[in-house]
Amino acid sequence: EIYIVVLKMMTQNIGDDGGGDDNTFKFSWMVFTSWDYLIGNAETADNKFNSITMNFKEAIMEEKAAQVEENIHLVRFLRFLANFFVFLTLGASGYLIFWAVKRSQEFAQQDPDTLGWWEKNEVRPCMLFMC
Repeated sequence: EIYIVVLKMMTQNIGDDGGGDDNTFKFSWMVFTSWDYLIGNAETADNKFNSITMNFKEAIMEEKAAQVEENIHLVRFLRFLANFFVFLTLGASGYLIFWAVKRSQEFAQQDPDTLGWWEKNEVRPCMLFMC
C-alpha cells in the first residue's frame, strides 16, 4: 500500500518535461536503489540499514541547508544597491543624451563654418556610447 502511494507521488512530481537531471528524484532513487539484495549476513544487513539511514539524514540536512539563505538581509541590500546603480546609470545616460541634443540644436543655429568637428558630430558618439 505504501509502495502505491510512493509511486503515485513520483508520477505526480514528474511534471510536463518528463523528468530532469539526476537530482530530480534523489530520495526516490535512494529508497529503491540503496539496498543490496545479495546480503546474506544479519550483521551486514544491519550495517547496510544504518548506512542507508545515515545517507537519508545527510541528504535531508543538505536539502535544508540548500534552501536556507544564510544572510538574506545582505542579499536584499546588494540587490537594492545593484538596482539603484542601474537606474542611476540609465538616468545619467538619458540626461547626457538630452544635453547633447540640446547643445546640437544651439549649434544648428550658428554658422557651420565656425564650429569644430566635435560640435558638428557630438550627438552621434553620445548616442553610440550611451544607448
